[in-house]
Amino acid sequence: MKLLLLRRYFITGLLVLVPALITLYIVVGAFNFMHSAIGQHIDSFLRQFLPFQVPGIGVVVSLAIVILVGVLASTVIGNRLFRFGEHLVTKVPIAKEIYPAAKQIIEFMISPKDPSFRQVVAVPFPMKGHYAVGFQTGDAPSQIRTGAGEPMVSVFIPHSPSPITGFTVVMPLSDVIPLDMTTEEAVKFIVSAGVLSLENGESVESGLGENPPDAL
Repeated sequence: MKLLLLRRYFITGLLVLVPALITLYIVVGAFNFMHSAIGQHIDSFLRQFLPFQVPGIGVVVSLAIVILVGVLASTVIGNRLFRFGEHLVTKVPIAKEIYPAAKQIIEFMISPKDPSFRQVVAVPFPMKGHYAVGFQTGDAPSQIRTGAGEPMVSVFIPHSPSPITGFTVVMPLSDVIPLDMTTEEAVKFIVSAGVLSLENGESVESGLGENPPDAL
């Protein structure tokens, strides 16, 4: 009896902690990335003028810079300047291949309404009999379609619980199963590692009530 009670408490604790830990993991990862990309350089620069070190000042200044860039980009003149800058970036040999893809992924993460990710699908991955939720991003390159001799499509399969990165796979269209769900629902399912239901987006713990299950 005590063992069953402990098991119930353990499962309830998992359902409470796992979503919080996933959120913390993503937020901390984002802050660490911002600090390594911008914050540490700002810290080094400020040390030349401040007699003491202020913990986290680099991240704070980084956030202020991001907000300032957003304000400037929202103006007519600022928007034109940034578009001109993007145009210049797309002329650089290596950057022109990386920048558009990176921008598309970030726009998708911030506001998942990009038409390139509009079709949510289930595909056999990483092997037959196992399925992953992903986004059909378009047709495969013509060379692959010609070599395969059948319709082929590109699918982006995000990592869980951090969907910023993932796998891009090319597979036969016949293996792709379209899902009747929005990109927001798919992102919730992926980020929550399946904790959120595909059907109604509710957490599994919402159906527990006052009586959590005795076993998985």
